[in-house]
This record gives sequence, C-alpha cells and structure tokens, in this order.
Amino acid sequence: FRPLRFDPRRVGRLADVTSPPYDVIGPDGVARYEAASPRNVVRLVLPRPQRDGEDRYAHAARDLASWSADGTLVEGAPALFGYEQEVDGQAWRGVLGAVSVHDSGSGIVLPHEDVYPGPVADRAALMSATGTQLEPIMLVHQGATSIGAQVVAATAGPPEVEVQTDDGVVHRLWRIDDPPTVAALDVAAGTGPALIADGHHRYAAYQELRRRQGAAT
Repeated sequence: FRPLRFDPRRVGRLADVTSPPYDVIGPDGVARYEAASPRNVVRLVLPRPQRDGEDRYAHAARDLASWSADGTLVEGAPALFGYEQEVDGQAWRGVLGAVSVHDSGSGIVLPHEDVYPGPVADRAALMSATGTQLEPIMLVHQGATSIGAQVVAATAGPPEVEVQTDDGVVHRLWRIDDPPTVAALDVAAGTGPALIADGHHRYAAYQELRRRQGAAT
C-alpha cells in the first residue's frame, strides 16, 4: 500500500501530530490534541462540526488535501512496514499492510463483536469523503508464527521512525520493501483466517463502501 507520512521537517516533533484511535478520545481529548499542533491527525480522524456550516467530513477531506499539497503529508512508494509498540518495557511487533475487504461469513476476516450502525455510518462517511484509510485495523492472524519470523528478520536493524507519545508508549517503524520478504509475508498472510482485534466498525465501514460501489456499477 502507499503510505502517507508526516514530514518531520514540516511538523517538528512527530509526537505532537499523533493521537490515539478516534473511539477512545473524549471531547476534552480532541481539544488537547488540536492544541498540540495545527497538523495533529485528530483533525482528520475526528473532525469537529464547523462554525461556517461546512460538513465536518468535507472539512477533514479539505485539510487532508491541503496538508498533502503543502508537503505536511508525503506519499511514499508502496511498501509494508514492521511496527512495534512498547508499553512499560513490554513490546509487541507486527506488520502494517493492505488487506482485501471480504464479506461477512466468508471465514477470512473474522469479527468477535457486534457493530452499531451509528459508528459504521460515521466511519463510512469519513472514508468516502477523504478517500483514505486514516487509521489501521488490528488483526491477529492464524499464520502469526510465520509472519512474526519474517518481521523479526526484516526489523533487525535500527527503526526508520521512533516516537514516544505523551502517554509513554514508544512506537517504531521499519520499512519493508525488498521483494523476497514482501512475497514471503504475502504467502504467510494467505495461510489462514485473521481475527479483528480492534477496528470492527472501520472494517464494517469498508464493507459498506464496497457494497455501495457494487450497487453503483
């Protein structure tokens, strides 16, 4: 997939432009992250209603386009990324990449909880307006052992990005773009189903958008 990344030369401290997932941020949190930087990602993932009456999803799309145009966000070449999150000295590591959207009941991407229409409609409206996946979905994969071995080998060197956010969590990224490793990860990811650990409403929103696209053709 093609990543959009903040350019540190434009935004300064990367921790100031990050935020937690949209569904764990309260009203006070939105204001706090907005105050951290005029380019904080919360303005995209949880846009406020606008005083001028502009639709808040359209406003997020306008911010996204503006930040891309002025170099705040830079689109990189297609790649996978090794990702590590460290909390209180304990770390877990996985891989960031694109997955296909499958119908419910396909047995390929499995939910473990129900979703509600309101949040699904909210995320679908945001995705439709921006045309961009702004937050990841966390999956636990049946082929985790094989995937993990590939990721550990690909992330043996120093990370490309390391950020400690204000909650004390350390985030690290390694770019993975050599063809043999990408191919091996693709094969490992196809060995079995994946369970949604976080992001049920976002995945359901993707399913809804795909249904709409199918109905329009």
